[in-house]
Amino acid sequence: MSDFVSLISFKVHPGREADFIEAFIASGMLSRPREIEGFKSASLLRQRDDPTRFAVTARWDAPDAYAAWQDVSESGAPRSALIKLAECIAETAPGQLYETLSARF
Repeated sequence: MSDFVSLISFKVHPGREADFIEAFIASGMLSRPREIEGFKSASLLRQRDDPTRFAVTARWDAPDAYAAWQDVSESGAPRSALIKLAECIAETAPGQLYETLSARF
């Protein structure tokens, strides 16, 4: 049985890295997905060579679980945290869903 990994990446305005991390945590983007059936885990990552680049990965049982999260990801977040996030982000790449293949080999 496959599982799925979502990936979204962000470039943050230089000097706003700590603000981004604080707002991301305050928004519940790593904790609120636990309410979605089929959610497994999530991680916030920072690129080692460029501290203004971040990524979020999450593991899901099925594409439907990820789609359910996308439908509600911002609706339950504190508005102040979402505003702060928007102020910190210079660019973002839309979230993508990947199927895990390594378990098949």
